[in-house]
Amino acid sequence: MLDVTRSSASLRWTGWCLYALAAFQALIAVLLLLNWQDTVSGFTGRALASTKAAAEGAVAGSLGVHVLLAALYVLVAVKVPAGRRWARVVATVLLAYNVIGGIVTLFTIPGETPLNPAGIVLALAALILLWGPRLRPRSRQSGGRTS
Repeated sequence: MLDVTRSSASLRWTGWCLYALAAFQALIAVLLLLNWQDTVSGFTGRALASTKAAAEGAVAGSLGVHVLLAALYVLVAVKVPAGRRWARVVATVLLAYNVIGGIVTLFTIPGETPLNPAGIVLALAALILLWGPRLRPRSRQSGGRTS
C-alpha cells in the first residue's frame, strides 16, 4: 500500500520548489531590468540578435517570459500540494521547459547566464519530487521476512 503521508510530503516539497522557482524567475526579471543595457550589449552580435534593436527585442521578450513563468509557478505551487492532477501536468510542462530552456541558454549566451544552473537544479528537484518513486512502508509479518 502506498504511503499517502510520504506522497503528500513530496507534493508539499514540490510546492516549495515551485515557489522557489517563482522567486528565481522574478529575480531574473529584476536583474534584467537593472542591467538592461549590459544585457542588450551582451546579446548584440549573437546569432539570436545580430543588431542592437534585435537584442533589445530579445531582452524584452526574455523579461516577459520570466515574469510569466514566475506567475505560472505561483499558480501551480498553490495547486500541486492540494493534489490537483491538472496542476501536476502543467508543472511538469513548465519544469521541463525550464530545464531544456536553461540548458539551451547556457550554450547560446553563456556569458549572460551565471544563475542558470541554480534554476535547472531546482526544476530537476521539483520534477523528481513530483514524479519520482514513492516510498512504501515496510510490511510487518509475524514470524516471517518482509517482501
